[in-house]
Amino acid sequence: MCKPNIVRKTPMNFIMMAFVVGFQAYLVGYICAFYNQEAVVNAMASSILIFVALTVYAWYAPELSLWIAFFVELACVVVIVLILFTQGYETLYLGLVGLMILIMGVYIVWDTQMIMKG
Repeated sequence: MCKPNIVRKTPMNFIMMAFVVGFQAYLVGYICAFYNQEAVVNAMASSILIFVALTVYAWYAPELSLWIAFFVELACVVVIVLILFTQGYETLYLGLVGLMILIMGVYIVWDTQMIMKG
């Protein structure tokens, strides 16, 4: 970012956050319009359940070290690239998607612990 101190001040950071959240809400709504309602509701409910469960776990789990962020980011990049190349192989594709869900779970726990630490 060209001027990082501008978005770290009170009125501007809220404006920028509102812009990002509004754009993401519009994007997710647009993508969800192409799926049936039951699939979208099931995905939303399972995402909420997983996030809440991992957040509660992060409160009581031993603290993860800082180096785990590097490995989580590296694993995400590797798995995303593999997912892009395994579209025709359904079993391998589903296994990689499951692995990505586990990796993101570790990230949620680590990030929640970093937020709680202050």
